[in-house]
Amino acid sequence: MHKLVVNYHPSAAVVQSAETDEFLFSRYDLTYPVLPYRLSANVIGGNPTPKDTTPWQTWQREVCEEFHNEAPHGETLRDTTTPFAPLEEIHRIRDAILAGARPYADFHVSNGGISLAEYLGGVGKGLKEAEFVASLPEKKRMELKNTGLVTRAQAELISIFHSVIPQEEIERVKHYLAKGMRLVTEGGSRVLTRNQLVNGIEGEVERNKSYLTAHTTPFVMSNFLGLSHPIMHPERSSAVRLVTPVRASYADYESDPMFDYKPIRK
Repeated sequence: MHKLVVNYHPSAAVVQSAETDEFLFSRYDLTYPVLPYRLSANVIGGNPTPKDTTPWQTWQREVCEEFHNEAPHGETLRDTTTPFAPLEEIHRIRDAILAGARPYADFHVSNGGISLAEYLGGVGKGLKEAEFVASLPEKKRMELKNTGLVTRAQAELISIFHSVIPQEEIERVKHYLAKGMRLVTEGGSRVLTRNQLVNGIEGEVERNKSYLTAHTTPFVMSNFLGLSHPIMHPERSSAVRLVTPVRASYADYESDPMFDYKPIRK
C-alpha cells in the first residue's frame, strides 16, 4: 500500500468576508529566508508544538499568538520598527476569525522544491545568478549547493479551517494597513480579492521576484474557489484534497495506515 508521506502538518484557515469576495491572509516579510515567497500571501496559521494534541488547538494557538502586539514567550519580534495597531483593535479581528471558524478539509501537498533554473527563469527573472546566490543566508547557500534547489523538497499535510468574518473586520484590517500599522507579531497581513487570486496583480510578481501566494495556499484557494486550473505555483508541486475530514486529534493521523506520519514539531 502506497502511503502518503507527511514531513510537516500545519493548521491554517481560509478567512473570508461575509459580504464580499475578499480574503484575509498572512504575508511573509522581507526577512523571510525563502526568497520565492517573500511578500507572498499565506493562509493564516502555523505548525504544531510538541504540546499540541489537535489541529484545531494548533490553529487557535497560532491565531492568538499572531494577532497580538507581543512575541510569544521565549521569542522576539524581528520587526521592531513598524507600529502596531491598538491592541483592542487587533483582538477584535482575532476574535472574529476564531468565532467564525469551522473545519474545511485536509490537503496533502507534494513539493519537489524550486530549482535554481526554474526560479531565475520564472518569478525571479531578471536576477543575476551570482548576485542571487550571494544574497542567500549561508544555510540556504549550502542547501542550494547540495541540492540545486532554492526551496526544500518536502511532503506536507495541512488541515484547513474556514472562517467567515464580518466585512467591517476586513475594513478594519485595510484601515490599519493603509496607515502603515501591523496587526500580527510575525510578517504582515494582506487582503486579496477572488479576481486578484485568480488573475494576479499586474507587475507584482516581477517587482517582488516572488509568487503571489506561498506554499500550500495556491492549492487550497484553487480548491476553495472551484477553479479548474490551480493558481500560479512552482512546477514540481502538486496537491490533493483528502476525502476524509479534518481529524479530531493528531493521534488519529498517527494511527491511520494511509500515512507515513512523521511531522516535525517546533
